[in-house]
Amino acid sequence: MILVALYEYGHAVYPAAWFTIGACSRYADLLGLTAGGESAGTLPKVTSWTEREERRRAWWAIFIFDQIIALTSKKQRTMAEPTATNFLPANDSMWDAGNPLEVVYHSVAAPHRIPQSPFARLCQSAVLASRAAACAKKQTLGTVAATADTMALADVLHSFVEQLDGSRDGKLFASRGLACSALFALLDKLSCPERSESTTDSSPYPSLDSSMDSELDDQLSLQRKAVDSLHKASAEILYLARMTEPHDISPIGFDALYCAAMTFQWLYHESGDENARICLEDSKRCLRGFGCRWRLGTEYCALERMQYDTVKITT
Repeated sequence: MILVALYEYGHAVYPAAWFTIGACSRYADLLGLTAGGESAGTLPKVTSWTEREERRRAWWAIFIFDQIIALTSKKQRTMAEPTATNFLPANDSMWDAGNPLEVVYHSVAAPHRIPQSPFARLCQSAVLASRAAACAKKQTLGTVAATADTMALADVLHSFVEQLDGSRDGKLFASRGLACSALFALLDKLSCPERSESTTDSSPYPSLDSSMDSELDDQLSLQRKAVDSLHKASAEILYLARMTEPHDISPIGFDALYCAAMTFQWLYHESGDENARICLEDSKRCLRGFGCRWRLGTEYCALERMQYDTVKITT
């Protein structure tokens, strides 16, 4: 069923993908699968390293798809976030070779600077995406503390992506993409005040008047920082997309590439920046190219066009 969820998500079969990953989550709960590889349900106790690792990797795969599908569809997540003491999956090459003798496990709380294999990096991205979703919900409280938490997590996400930049490998496109998707979701409202529900309820600062110039400066500074963060993430994911061949691409990173395209579209519409227009066209070209492998890329192109037409009508 996990492979079915991948197929449905990668080929934009909605809402089937959301239903399928929800069913996977329920089955995992029924069978007692955990991030630790143990079984607390109907499955028998593990008797080998291979069996334990297989169960751990199955749980993480479901968690990853739960995060990305919920992030892109704006639906509720069905999987609980792993604890800090749970282990990430073993090194991919050791798993493929079936060699448990040289495996070194790292916990979820392990510093991001520690080298990890691609699947473990994707797991770390999913954990950050889960935290970003929770943090984005707190923004509706309209408190300075909630905004501070948001920017702190944004810094963590940037730091994580920078750790991945050391190896511009297509195998890490999914990890970078999911982390950037989390960043876009986290900073969306802060980058454009008009996206907030109301100035009074959703703004990270109280209503302003002429005597509150310092707070206005803080708000503008915060907005500039959010826009700069999104611009940086957009440029990074576009660069990686340009370097990745369609047959090596993962659809998990397509949402970030679409968000990058929308960011470039917004910047071009607001400022007429020619570089933003060029990046927008490159983003769409990449999505169309990837659409030959995964239909989701083509669907994102159509969605971008619809958004573009909407902007033209309203201006």
